[in-house]
Amino acid sequence: MRVWCTILPGSGHFHPVVPTARALKAAGHDVSFACPENYREMVESNGFPLVPVGMRFEQVRAEHPAFMERLGKMSASPSSDLTAIDAMFAEMFIGVLARRMTEDLLERARTGQPDLIVRDAMEFGGYVAAEALGIPHATISVGLFTPIERQQQSLGPSIDKLREAFGLPADPGLAMLYRYLYLSFVAPSLQGGSGQLPPTACSLHPEIFDQSGTESLPAWASSLGSRPVIYVTMGTVIGRLTNVFSPILDALRDEPFDVIVTVGRDQDPAALGPQPPNVHIERYIPQTLIFPRCDLVIMHGGFNSMQSSLYHGLPMLCIPLLFDQPINAAICTKLGVAQTLTRGELSPDRIKRAVRELLENPSYGEKASLLQREMQSLPKLDKAVELLESLARTKAPQLAAR
Repeated sequence: MRVWCTILPGSGHFHPVVPTARALKAAGHDVSFACPENYREMVESNGFPLVPVGMRFEQVRAEHPAFMERLGKMSASPSSDLTAIDAMFAEMFIGVLARRMTEDLLERARTGQPDLIVRDAMEFGGYVAAEALGIPHATISVGLFTPIERQQQSLGPSIDKLREAFGLPADPGLAMLYRYLYLSFVAPSLQGGSGQLPPTACSLHPEIFDQSGTESLPAWASSLGSRPVIYVTMGTVIGRLTNVFSPILDALRDEPFDVIVTVGRDQDPAALGPQPPNVHIERYIPQTLIFPRCDLVIMHGGFNSMQSSLYHGLPMLCIPLLFDQPINAAICTKLGVAQTLTRGELSPDRIKRAVRELLENPSYGEKASLLQREMQSLPKLDKAVELLESLARTKAPQLAAR
């Protein structure tokens, strides 16, 4: 079976798909990643061929400056207006990225098309290309599943416009989007129950992958453990558009904690200025290596950091910025595994009070541990391989996935 995994340009989209890709490869299948050329080194160093397609983030910045300006303004002053968030999402991920991805995939397929396309859930070009080629497609969760009614309203018009551009009929109900298989690596409690998932959904044990580069634990990590350890991240993409690290550091640098800040592989840790010995600033540390040494995570509400935190049973302080982050933060807060502060609430005093509550009140850690155990009880990756093999063989929706 020849499989193309289509992903958006970002570690947060590559990482969630790698475990499934590895499992398919181990089962003897030919698996490639279809994504922008600048991800070649990362893809190939992890054992997969690259099919160069789509736009890298820098191209979006260069070719759509007005959009990037609006995105920057939204990240600087986040809004809880879901309509505005959805409109920005649709413009970027469907109107800009998916159109180029579809064009490139169809061109590449002229010299040999795959039997199956497996896409990250925010990458829509793979779905449209598969429909145009008449081959089945599967979706891997890279976020909590948005109720289909909201997707119909917020994404439906943009998806239909994209489908029309490639000769496909409209799909106002989005019946085609998840019609074959949806692999959900999310605890049902975090998802809000399975009722809102599509009928082709299968809930699976999360496999956390984040060691896509050469990074390892820094030498200073061996000294951790004598006092609470707080890890701070704002993601690998959106975090570069804004700076919320300064108020966090102002709040915590003089407290009796060890504070670890990661700013992203393409950012300069020195930009945050000199820090005391208890503050460690790095570009990137695999969370699977550092989280077993941590007590609390301060983050943006991004899906992968949220998943990894709960996988390790860690409570969170969420500071949401864009897209799905406010929703993720609200759900985690409702479940009692997190507190949320908005950008407007980021005073050192508010941050200190939230951190102390999260560290001193055991209920946050206990509830995070409950979700951790729920994740561990779900079916493993061999179930995903079984379903994908059946899909490629039958070319029929996997309606018994759940």
